[in-house]
Amino acid sequence: MEAIKISVTDFRGIEKADIEVTGLALVVGTNAAGKTSVTQAVAAALTGNVTPLRGLRKSEAGSLVRSGAPDGGVVVATADGASQIRWPEARMKTEGTPPQASAVAAGLESVAIMSPEDRAKVLMPYLKADPTKEDLAAALPDIKPEHLGKLWDALEINGWDGAHGQAKDKGVNLKGRWEQATGERYGSKKAANWLPDDWGDELEATSEQTLQDGLAQEREFLEAAITAHAINDDKRREMEEQVARIPEIAIGVTDLDMEQQRIRSRLHVAKEELRQMPYAGPPPIQPCPHCGEGLVIDGGKITLPPKNLPTQAEIDARQAEIAEKQKEVAALEDEHAQAVSLWKAADRELADATRAKSKLEKNPAPEGEYKDVEECRERVCRAEARLKAFLAKREADRIHAAIEANQAVIDVLASGGLRARKLAEAVRSFHAEHLAVLCGEAGWKDVTLDDDLRPTYGGRPYPLLSTSEQYRVRTVLQLAMARLDGSDMVVMDAADILDRHGRNGLMKMLIAIGIPALVGMTIADPDKTPPPDLAAAGRGSTYWIEHGVTEPLHGISEKAA
Repeated sequence: MEAIKISVTDFRGIEKADIEVTGLALVVGTNAAGKTSVTQAVAAALTGNVTPLRGLRKSEAGSLVRSGAPDGGVVVATADGASQIRWPEARMKTEGTPPQASAVAAGLESVAIMSPEDRAKVLMPYLKADPTKEDLAAALPDIKPEHLGKLWDALEINGWDGAHGQAKDKGVNLKGRWEQATGERYGSKKAANWLPDDWGDELEATSEQTLQDGLAQEREFLEAAITAHAINDDKRREMEEQVARIPEIAIGVTDLDMEQQRIRSRLHVAKEELRQMPYAGPPPIQPCPHCGEGLVIDGGKITLPPKNLPTQAEIDARQAEIAEKQKEVAALEDEHAQAVSLWKAADRELADATRAKSKLEKNPAPEGEYKDVEECRERVCRAEARLKAFLAKREADRIHAAIEANQAVIDVLASGGLRARKLAEAVRSFHAEHLAVLCGEAGWKDVTLDDDLRPTYGGRPYPLLSTSEQYRVRTVLQLAMARLDGSDMVVMDAADILDRHGRNGLMKMLIAIGIPALVGMTIADPDKTPPPDLAAAGRGSTYWIEHGVTEPLHGISEKAA
């Protein structure tokens, strides 16, 4: 294991502390000897928190310098890099890849004493308890893929609580729509069995199209009844005469159509002949602005005037020919317009006669007493009521299904829904893979987290524990989280709160976890309770601290010898 070298100078109660951590380093001394100052300085360098005391502002960092010294500092280094902090500037400098640790691993924070909200916020990344999109899909097996995608997008944008609030708002809106559609107050049991007025059991097995077709037929019957009673004998005879003339009118329409087409062809030929007739006037000659010679400007082109200009007699003759052709075109246009008018009038007459024929076919002359108009109206009203009931039931059922599906989303997104289930699974894994293993190494009672992430020891909640039991809880959680976040070192103080059995368990746990550790411990009377010599036991190194100066315990023993 690579050695981590620590040097602390003139920081709080420390004058000089040089420590090398290879596995486990224990700093021991009497009260107020400077142990806590060492652990705080090292924690600052590992985390980058230049003011490692809670509530201390950076502007007050000068209070961290040992009394009487101009400045102080800490360096934590390995062969790969180093981090250094100087006070009172409270400025950090790093080189290479220095050792690092999370605030929890460095002992600056503990989830055991955090508020429930902060504890959850800190633990969630460690537990990896945030549900995935696949978890959401499994919790909502009936959701469509496109709706799942939109829901997941909402979760990423608004968070679980925000998306949960949106789902609840949607549920309120859907219930309002159901009440608007039915005219009744919503209730899940009521909605599941709701039937509108005019509902009949036969509507269960029908379709909208069938009801639409039935209504259309009843309306046709009503129209036929009205028409049959509306067409008197004179009108019927007039319509029959129109129908009798259909063949004659059709022939006339065809003949008139052919005539207007023949005139249109003649008109087209005359217009083309007029278009191709040569220009009747003299060319447009203008004087050149430079030399004064005449020039012809035509279509943006400039040319010299032709040598043989037409005579006035020739120009008059051409103009007369054009005027004659224009008269011919105008006459043909008038003739064509009249022909088209006659053709369209005949075509309208044919259309009227055809409609009369269709109307007579649909409304034959009444034979005996025809169906009563009012009876037909009543049948139409009944058909409309049945269709309206069918559509109302279908819409109410659709909204109710949407409410039920949305309620499933609400339940899943709630704090006690998928997140709670996922968290419970993650907590069980965290306990089995980390907490239980560490407690087993130490020979301590089980440290667990309940469903609300509250720590317990031996099944008892944290606030009810003794101070030494609380220390064990904090230590186990600290080491488990340090292992998960990849911290290069752990720092802990006040291990003297533990009895001999507890300290032995702590050492075993620290050795087993394999993360370099710096531990501070008070020994009130070193003569009665000699500090453990880790170097002699091959488990690390022990440093004695006195008057703000550290010295390896092994070296002290050798001097004494």
